[in-house]
Amino acid sequence: MDTTKASILIIDDDEYSLKQLSGILNNDYTVRAVSSGPAGIRAVEKFMPDLILLDVLMSGMTGFEVIAQLKNSEITKNIPVIFITGLTDDEDEEKGFTLGAADYITKPFSPAIVKMRVLHQIKLLQQTRLIVEKEIAEKSNRLKREFLSRMSHEMRTPMNAIMGMTSLAQMEDDPWIMKTYLNTIDSSSRELLALIDDVLDIAEFITDGIDLYVSDFDIRALVRDAADKTAEYVNQKYQLLSVEIDDAVPQMIRGDNKRYFQLLYNLLSNASKFTGDNGSIWLRVTSQEQNGDAALLRFEIEDNGIGINENQKEMIFMLFDKADVGFTAKYGGIGAGLFIAKHVVDSMGGRIWVESEPGRGSTFIFTVEAKISPDK
Repeated sequence: MDTTKASILIIDDDEYSLKQLSGILNNDYTVRAVSSGPAGIRAVEKFMPDLILLDVLMSGMTGFEVIAQLKNSEITKNIPVIFITGLTDDEDEEKGFTLGAADYITKPFSPAIVKMRVLHQIKLLQQTRLIVEKEIAEKSNRLKREFLSRMSHEMRTPMNAIMGMTSLAQMEDDPWIMKTYLNTIDSSSRELLALIDDVLDIAEFITDGIDLYVSDFDIRALVRDAADKTAEYVNQKYQLLSVEIDDAVPQMIRGDNKRYFQLLYNLLSNASKFTGDNGSIWLRVTSQEQNGDAALLRFEIEDNGIGINENQKEMIFMLFDKADVGFTAKYGGIGAGLFIAKHVVDSMGGRIWVESEPGRGSTFIFTVEAKISPDK
C-alpha cells in the first residue's frame, strides 16, 4: 500500500481542529473531515478509510461512544483509530485504549508528532495487509487445483444423469416410467445450465469485468420474483422464507435489474443450501438514507443455518477458497456464488459482507446507492 494513497477520516466538532489537521495531512493522504459522531459513523461505513482520527470530547456523541460502535461492527472493527484530545487524565487514556484506540494525539497539535503517529499506523496497516495478502495468495494457489477438480466433478454429475436417463428412456415403453426419466433429465439439465452460467460469469468477470445495463424497474416486484424462484429449494426442505420491504424503499429504481435479481437469488439459494430442514430465512430491504434522486439501499439475507467461523469470513468471497473443500463438497456446487455476488456488488459501487457465528446462522448484507427513477 502506497502511503500517499491512504485515506484518513477526521471526526471532530471543532472547526479549527478540523482545518488544522487537514492542513497537516492533506499533502500526504486523502483526507475527509466531518463534524459530529453520527456523521462520522456514516462516513466510515460509506468510505471505509484506512485510518480514523477521532476527537474524544464532542457534543451529542462522544468519541468514546463512536469508537464503541465502530468496534462493535464486523465491517469497521479493524480500522485503526487515533484519539485526538486535550484530556490529560490517565483514566481517560486507559479507557480509550480499552475501547480499542491505537494511539493518542494531544492538543495543541505538533505537526511533526501528528505526521509521525499517523505514518506509524499507516505502516503497521501496510505490514498487516501484506502478510494477509501473502497468506491468501499462497492458500489460493494451492486450492486452484482443488477448485478445478471440484468443478469438473460437479459438471460430470448432472451430465452423467442426463446421458444415463436418456439411454433408459429410449428403451422404455411405459409412459409413466419414461416421465420419471424425463423429469430427472429436466432437473439435471437445469443444474448443469446453472453451473455453466456460473462458469461463464466467472470468465466474464476475470477477463472483461461486468457490463451493467441500466433500466427502470420495480424493486418490490424483483424481490418477489427472486423469492419465488428460491421457493423451489425452500419448499423441498420445508423452510420458512420471510420477506420484509420497508415503506421508505422507492418503488421504482434505475439499475441493472438482471444483476439485482442474480444477487438476491444467489444469496437466497445459498442461505437455503446451508440451512437445515424446517429452518428459516429472512430477506429484508431498507432505505438507509435518501439524497435527492439517490437512495442508499440495504439488503439483508439472514438464515439460522450452520454459520461461518471468524477466520473463514475473509475467504468466502474468493473464487478458489471456500471455508474448506470437504465442506463445499458436502453441500454441492462449485462455490462460485459468493465470488459472483461480490463482483456484482463491487461493479455497482456497493459493499457486501457477512455477519455470522458457527451454529447460529449467517446474515449476508450488501448496500448499494441506487438512482430513483425520475418517472416514479
